[in-house]
Amino acid sequence: MRTATFFAFVLFMLPVAALAQESGPVTIGGVRYERVDPGEPFQERPAPKPDWQPPQPTSSERAAGLLAYVTSDPGQYRPDGVPRPEEHARELSAFLTPGEDEPVWVGTRALESLKGLAIRVDLGNTPVACDVRHMHFWPQRTGWRSRQWYITPELLLPCRDGRKTVPVTRGVLEERAFDLAAGETAAFWLTLSARPDARPGLYTARVSIQAAGKPALVLPLRIEVLPFQLQRPKDRAWLLYADAGRWRAMTDAQVMAELRDFARHGITGLVEGALGTADLSGLKEGRVVFDASSYKKLAAQCLEAGIPGPHVCSMGGWPQRVRDALGLKVDLEKGTWPEEIRAGVTAVAKAAVEATKDAPVPWLFYGRDEPSGEDTYAIQDYQCWRAGGATTYATFYQIGFLEKASEYLTAPCFVAGLVANEERARKAREECARTGAEFWWYGTGCYVNPFPQEGYMFHNRYGAGLLFWKTGAKAQVSWTFCRPHEDVFNDFDGSRANRVEPKEQCTVYPHLLKPDDWSTYQGAIPTIAWEALREGVDDYRYLYTLSQTIAEARAHRDERVRAAAREAQEMLDALVNAVPWANPLGGVAFETSRMQQVRRAAADQILRLRAIMTGKPVAQRRQDASQVTLVVSATEGASTRALPAIPVLPTTMPPVIDGDLSDPCWAESAVATNFYRAHDGGKPEVDTEARILYDARALYVSFRCPEPAMARLRAIRHGHDTPEIWLDDGVEFFVAGGPRAPYAHLIVNTNGAVYDERNQDPSWNSSAEVSVRKEASGYSVEIALPWSELEKAGVRRSPVMAVNFCRSRFAGPEADRLSAWSCTYDGFHVPERFGWALVQEGSLALQSLALPRFWGKQSVEVVLQNRGETPAEARLALENQEQSLRLAPGASGTARFPVNLRQPGARELRFAWGQSGRPASEVTLPVTVPEPAILPRAGGLASDGETLELPVAVHLAASEQKSYRIRVEAGARRVEIPAKPGAQKRVRLKAGGPVRLRVSLVDRNGAPVGESAEQTLVVLP
Repeated sequence: MRTATFFAFVLFMLPVAALAQESGPVTIGGVRYERVDPGEPFQERPAPKPDWQPPQPTSSERAAGLLAYVTSDPGQYRPDGVPRPEEHARELSAFLTPGEDEPVWVGTRALESLKGLAIRVDLGNTPVACDVRHMHFWPQRTGWRSRQWYITPELLLPCRDGRKTVPVTRGVLEERAFDLAAGETAAFWLTLSARPDARPGLYTARVSIQAAGKPALVLPLRIEVLPFQLQRPKDRAWLLYADAGRWRAMTDAQVMAELRDFARHGITGLVEGALGTADLSGLKEGRVVFDASSYKKLAAQCLEAGIPGPHVCSMGGWPQRVRDALGLKVDLEKGTWPEEIRAGVTAVAKAAVEATKDAPVPWLFYGRDEPSGEDTYAIQDYQCWRAGGATTYATFYQIGFLEKASEYLTAPCFVAGLVANEERARKAREECARTGAEFWWYGTGCYVNPFPQEGYMFHNRYGAGLLFWKTGAKAQVSWTFCRPHEDVFNDFDGSRANRVEPKEQCTVYPHLLKPDDWSTYQGAIPTIAWEALREGVDDYRYLYTLSQTIAEARAHRDERVRAAAREAQEMLDALVNAVPWANPLGGVAFETSRMQQVRRAAADQILRLRAIMTGKPVAQRRQDASQVTLVVSATEGASTRALPAIPVLPTTMPPVIDGDLSDPCWAESAVATNFYRAHDGGKPEVDTEARILYDARALYVSFRCPEPAMARLRAIRHGHDTPEIWLDDGVEFFVAGGPRAPYAHLIVNTNGAVYDERNQDPSWNSSAEVSVRKEASGYSVEIALPWSELEKAGVRRSPVMAVNFCRSRFAGPEADRLSAWSCTYDGFHVPERFGWALVQEGSLALQSLALPRFWGKQSVEVVLQNRGETPAEARLALENQEQSLRLAPGASGTARFPVNLRQPGARELRFAWGQSGRPASEVTLPVTVPEPAILPRAGGLASDGETLELPVAVHLAASEQKSYRIRVEAGARRVEIPAKPGAQKRVRLKAGGPVRLRVSLVDRNGAPVGESAEQTLVVLP
């Protein structure tokens, strides 16, 4: 699996650049590397400056020379980090169940220069073991190909007796003195492991952190062992890309040790294992002999290690082998395969199924990674394997593949971005239910697109736990365990091993006794991200154990117990609903400590139900103990910019395609300027100018790209359809007919290399003429795109088309990488956000078009121009409304059609214009009507005393706002504010349990309008 979402992948890639940096040795972030990938110098990513003061140390901290602090997420520690006052730690705490592993972390900031830092944990009589490590800080790339780096904690390495283990090179570790400079932070990771027979109760341990010649800083560690064991759902799976190719250089004992490590971290199945080999020598006679002994051995090893499966086996390339065995010459990437190929691949599938019918663990076929809906090879491959009786697994980030191949997929595996909100997850479940498939998704592990998962706990814990539960999926998949590139301890040298993604692809790192020698493998070096996966699995298990305890209580003969079960179910539902939806491939969406609070709340419910079922006394909860402040505010809705429109004028003198924009026709054309940052609508540092014309033969497009840093242009790719051209400086042009699908897409880099595709299928060839001209202050691009080739892509000329002009600028700031004329609020491939291209045909032509974006009464505004030489009576019609405009030659007129849009959702408006007695031009205009008011699904988790923002997005047309109010009902409280952006009110709530928040738009009579939005607020312990 290379990427998660193509758009996010493009958006956040950083340049390899044109200026050469010496290949080595180079010092980055205080670490000396013998070799780095050539390119412009690696630069440190600017870090935000703290705007707070650290807490005052206690007297014992002053004596020890250390200030202890605990962050919400261990990934927030930095060597030069400044602790916040609320992070100041005077004691540590943890709770866990028998047999469970649980991390505790603490950072110490040196108040002076210190030598020989040591940490000791005195467990006393606690029934737990403790593994003590330090968090190793090191520089890492910010993206797969980034030339920017940041310092992050990642590796969890041993430390003892004033010394610490650190990475040296190629998997080899060494010990060094554990010294700290004044103001420097050291962070420690303690893994508590409760024995399976651990006696429940409260225990106190002591954590002592001491530098040479100083008294120890002692922190009490309160440990609670809970009186129940976590249950594991048998119908849910956590799978891991295991990178099993490494095992060829390892002994069976080493492999078994790694599999046990997988099991201890909650992994239940492996991805990309080998299924076996096939003898195709008898294929022409219909015979295939399949040897699955390697899979059977691995499946048995997994069972012994505690990994029950299922497993996913990578079986790509069999169609080519079948073709070669049959002696055929056919391009399998294009069109429908010959029947002999289909029959041969199906025969291989049948042989594999037959050979594994006695295997101890089921498997799924895995063909091609992340195919698109235009990938006929992948679709036919999956069709054949399904016809052969195999169950099938496919990853995808384009929903088009599922639409084309759903009937051949047993386990469609959605990228996290396709399921990371309530509506998308529901649609995924429904689509899988429609075809009888299992709903799987992926997006945890070691991704960096767009946000590095490597140093944080949030992403993998949230993804493998609470998000997995919220989606209702059957399986959750992490990519990838350990896939080193060259020196595994050097994040900056991987291009010779993987030029596409040279950054290390490692959730863990290997400990080797000899450089690059996997026969000396001592096991995986754990990381924050790896431990976070286990924590996510355990979060899920706490919720599952609660659900099973509720089921047990519901079947109890005592009504008091059954009533308690109903109350616990309400709390479980409230907890899950209150957890925010977020994409684990994105940034940290909320405080990581919230997840521990959710776990604690689930544990408390389990304890309460168990006590009631066994007749033990239950502690009475104070119903008025928690108080929060709710800030209700009306915010500006419909924040996306209106779609721009550009007239596309005809030309009788088309431009010469030479990169020189001095042709007279360009001066007469309409111009698209005021580009926006694609992802957020901000203004880029440098603007871009695009123009567009047409004649009977072609569509003509030009770009003028000012560039103050021409020496830093990134221009690596040459030729036609070269992959990753989108990672060079260049321009992109999108064009579609009125329906916006399909669309044609061209990329041109500053070398003049062209990449053309239909949607995201590069098999289409545009036959475009392209030229690029570079000057001292920028570059220009000219394109001639034949209509005949566009028609082959399904794009036909019409009076109203959809276009977007885009630019990739790697020579500038990271935030400005992608800009577009019509802001997409994502990557570039967002056809619903393409602007309007108004093709000027005939004597009457559309000059501009503005469609409604709000709910309620507003208007459609069109500007029509008389391009003829005589006065014209223009007749315009929108749905059942008609207007006329009398236009002098060359004059323009504006018509406004009132519309009353009160039904949220997509709809179409029919619009026609023309002159009396002549055929009218007619188009269908797509409009999306928003809900009148929307409560953002930001989650409703709060702590006692916290202030919680409740922004309500108002999507009312301006003329409607004075007629409505926003009503918020929070339990028994009701608050109303004007439905006008800027209105705000603060409300104090006492919460003794879940509070249902209900937001409604009401009219002057107090009657609700449209559907109300609901959200649960839970005040956590």
